[in-house]
Amino acid sequence: MSNSLDRLFRDDSWWAQLGFPDWQLAFSLHDAGDRFADLLDYEPVAFVSKANPSDRLTLEQFRDRLREAKEEARRKEEEKQAALAERRRQLGWKMIEAAYLAPDAEEQIITGRWAGFSRGDATAWCWNLFQYEFRGLAHPKIEVLHRGMEELQAGGLPEALWCPERAHELHARGLKPREYRQHHEALGSPTHMPRLR
Repeated sequence: MSNSLDRLFRDDSWWAQLGFPDWQLAFSLHDAGDRFADLLDYEPVAFVSKANPSDRLTLEQFRDRLREAKEEARRKEEEKQAALAERRRQLGWKMIEAAYLAPDAEEQIITGRWAGFSRGDATAWCWNLFQYEFRGLAHPKIEVLHRGMEELQAGGLPEALWCPERAHELHARGLKPREYRQHHEALGSPTHMPRLR
């Protein structure tokens, strides 16, 4: 019996219609002998609509519709995820460009873990790293990341996790924030976005 039919066969609602409370009780009637065993050769071959009993589907038709429904659901989910990814991509670029257009973008940071960067560069690196590198974190690190995002959106420069150190590492390799993002887009790297206000 196929897996789909097996699940249907074990559905207690089917057995209730035959006078058994569940499929296990039906199978416990060993004294039914060969006659009961013969019933296992029968399989449901049609499905009837509860809303419209005249609407009947063969097992193959039901399987086809089920496959179509699953395919449609998969396609819609892919479209949804693609739209979300595009929104994250656009938001990332918007925030990076905004960082460089800010009045204090050229201000040099001289203290703290972001020392050595301009404020524009540090902010741009934050958006890049939050979107591309901080994925798959578990609690409590994910909460630290969320608080860092809140600080970033409020105009601060979060020192969440290893963000400044990673930015210094990438800068030492000669990468700039825009180039880093262009590189990841060319690779098709997935983006992540902690919750926004």
